[in-house]
Amino acid sequence: MKVMPATDRIDGTTKRSKKWKLVEQIVAIVFQAPDVRVQKNVRLPALRRRGGRGGMREIDVLITGSLAGQPIHLAVECKHHNRRTDSPQIDTFVGKLMDVGLPTQTSIFVSTAGFTQPAVERAQEVGMRTLVLAGAEFSEAKDLIFDAIQSHVFMACALKELTFNTDEMIEGGSFQHMQYYDIDGNYKGSIADLLWAAWLRGTPPLICGSHVYRMEIPDDWKYLADGRKNSINNIQVKYEVSALTFQLKGEGRAYQLVDALTRATERRTLRVKFPAGLFDAAPNVFKTEEALRGFLSAPARASVTIGRIRLPKLIMNQGVLWPVPSTVIEQLMRLQPDDGQKEFLQFTMSAFNNFWDFDEVYAQVVRKLQTGLSISMKVQPM
Repeated sequence: MKVMPATDRIDGTTKRSKKWKLVEQIVAIVFQAPDVRVQKNVRLPALRRRGGRGGMREIDVLITGSLAGQPIHLAVECKHHNRRTDSPQIDTFVGKLMDVGLPTQTSIFVSTAGFTQPAVERAQEVGMRTLVLAGAEFSEAKDLIFDAIQSHVFMACALKELTFNTDEMIEGGSFQHMQYYDIDGNYKGSIADLLWAAWLRGTPPLICGSHVYRMEIPDDWKYLADGRKNSINNIQVKYEVSALTFQLKGEGRAYQLVDALTRATERRTLRVKFPAGLFDAAPNVFKTEEALRGFLSAPARASVTIGRIRLPKLIMNQGVLWPVPSTVIEQLMRLQPDDGQKEFLQFTMSAFNNFWDFDEVYAQVVRKLQTGLSISMKVQPM
């Protein structure tokens, strides 16, 4: 069978025509499955006579699958009327199927207003299924409209305590022993870099609460700038992981295809809509898994959770986010200790201290270690 795509047309602007198209869209969604192809407004050539423009007839929804290697076509007619579908409309659909050579035994007629008894009987005679599309936009069943919640969960990691052993006296303001070089004096990175890379790789995990780890320094990093061995060892790190959660409230609608004869539900689907745009409120902050789970389990018929999204910087002392832009570090290094401390505090409160801006060398690390996004959805039974 040769299937041709429907040409673009200008649909009417009446509520009925808009809802008719919506019915087709919903029916197509309801019948989606991994092993079938679902098409809308498919134009097929008329075989027994000229039908429609250019000898073509339009099928509202065409479902194509296979059985024992042979193609199977299910034609679906969709109607949105104020009155129940009657037998003459069944006969019209039968005539269309005969025109294009599709069997009535694998056809389905979907109506939003239901069917008269003669229509159901006529459909039975030719083996046609009659289904009623039930949904809030097509009936007075207001209980089919339900609340929906979309939650975005960001996970932040803060360095709370760093302890280590050393063979030398280290002054409070000295960073010499916090930086690592190879034996040739090439700079490799800092303790902060190692902590940050560990966070991106999954240490600690995305679980709210306190975590304690022993930190290992790579063998080729264990030198100072002058070639001496760096004596820092037995590094213990205490982290605190918390969740920053934003929520959007939306509206969902449930649609069901109900057998017109038995009233049994054949298929069902949900459509959930959320407002577009940015979050308009500060995040909720949770430091325990119990509190986070309680927040995410707020009563709603449908809840979508996006995350947990690992924030790409580590929260260090006084709220500074690591990595710090190299230009800021260079500027602070040129200042006297007192002036440097003042400038450092100003930086922590500025827009430059954010989770998303990186120097290129750090940005490459982030891109390399990026992981997939987790999305989950829970729906309460109807």
